[in-house]
Amino acid sequence: MAQKPRSQFKVIFSQGNIPTQQDFHDFIDSYWNFSDDGYFTGITGPTGATGATGFGTPGIQGSTGSTGPTGNTGSTGPTGSTGPTGNTGSTGPTGNTGNTGATGPTGANSNVAGPTGPTGNTGNTGATGPTGANSNVAGPTGPTGAQGVSTSYYEYKAKTSIYSPPPGSGYVIWDNATQTSATSITLSHLTQSNVDIDIFLAAISDGDIIVIQSVSNSNNYQKWTVNGTITIVSNNYVTIPVGNQIGGYTFSDNDDIIVALQSRGATGPQGPTGPTGADSTVPGPTGPTGDVGPTGDTGPTGANSTVPGPTGATGPTGDTGPTGNTGPTGNTGVTGPTGTTGQIVYTALGSGSLQITTTDTTYTVITGLTQTITVPANCYVIITTTGGATLQTAATTNSLIANIGIHIAGSVVEGGSRTIVVGPSLAGITSGNQTQVNWSINYAVQLIAGSYTIDVRAQYVNRAGTSPINVSSGAGNNRRGVLNIEILNT
Repeated sequence: MAQKPRSQFKVIFSQGNIPTQQDFHDFIDSYWNFSDDGYFTGITGPTGATGATGFGTPGIQGSTGSTGPTGNTGSTGPTGSTGPTGNTGSTGPTGNTGNTGATGPTGANSNVAGPTGPTGNTGNTGATGPTGANSNVAGPTGPTGAQGVSTSYYEYKAKTSIYSPPPGSGYVIWDNATQTSATSITLSHLTQSNVDIDIFLAAISDGDIIVIQSVSNSNNYQKWTVNGTITIVSNNYVTIPVGNQIGGYTFSDNDDIIVALQSRGATGPQGPTGPTGADSTVPGPTGPTGDVGPTGDTGPTGANSTVPGPTGATGPTGDTGPTGNTGPTGNTGVTGPTGTTGQIVYTALGSGSLQITTTDTTYTVITGLTQTITVPANCYVIITTTGGATLQTAATTNSLIANIGIHIAGSVVEGGSRTIVVGPSLAGITSGNQTQVNWSINYAVQLIAGSYTIDVRAQYVNRAGTSPINVSSGAGNNRRGVLNIEILNT
């Protein structure tokens, strides 16, 4: 058996491919084993992606202060009187300019109002505006996990003599004599191993994939897509509407077949809540403008003058009010719900060969094929075992019949055993003169919570000749036994 990287298994087990028994053996040998390698912890589900960052609402900027009062206007000085005109003399040289005359007396009170005083200084900056309200927008929820896919297969026989249910225990029928033109397939609730899989058939839904394959040749198959709601007749059969058939093989009456069901898994867990949003980088809005300061007092009436006083200078513009405080951080988004618990898988591999002869009339544990498990409440346990047995001495006179059985807590389970014949015909049972025979057993059961030991055992039934058989083996042999146990939470 070969160990392969994950990239090869993704191709082998991609949609539309039909894995072989060797592919499953390679898959098992390429991973850690809970029993052989000392690991018993269940597989941890994937972590959801981180949500996006939230943002707080910006705070409001404070208002501008009121304008200060206007300053008083200063008084205008008096105008001097005009000097007397001199006599006109003869025209001579221009005389020196006379001295400026003394300032005349103050004129009578003016009846003209003085000019308006200058604008007062800008008032103080108004108080800071109130803090912005808490954000009421929750951080976004992480994305939903992708849906998983699971595949299970069961052993049946084809029945081509009827086209309507019931099909009979352990049989599959098509609703059309031309199988590839069928619009529905009906499966008995009992497999050829007499295992009741009613609850698993009832879980089939629109969009699931059904593959029907010959037990002896994986090239002989039909692949269907479920395209409607199934019809369930409890404890009898299930009729499944199908379409989009590929493969094109037609099975004959009583052909041994495998029916594989590929179902979509439950929705993955919701991702965790995103982190708290960063502080806002956007300033709050500007506060309102302050009240205008009061008008300055009117200056005193100036003296009589024909020249209006100058206009007072404009007061300086007040400073801009400070930026308001940053609004508070928004509330943390809602935490996503806890995901469901995953399944638990145990695997045990044959660690040596078990020799069966005429003295082994009671069941004996096959070397290495034993596993102790802990079952939680409300769980189903699916047990699968495969392996091979061969004659120790190959001869046409040697044959041996043995039982292979799944045991729980020391007792063989009903419907969980197979009879194998190694060698030529014996007592009317034909084995096809095979010197090596393989077994494959599937069993599903709901157990109450607790600890259980599950193993696979072999038992002598009858023989011809003198050769014992060797059941299972250690690593490196194609008859090596495998015990897989899967615990499913409901």
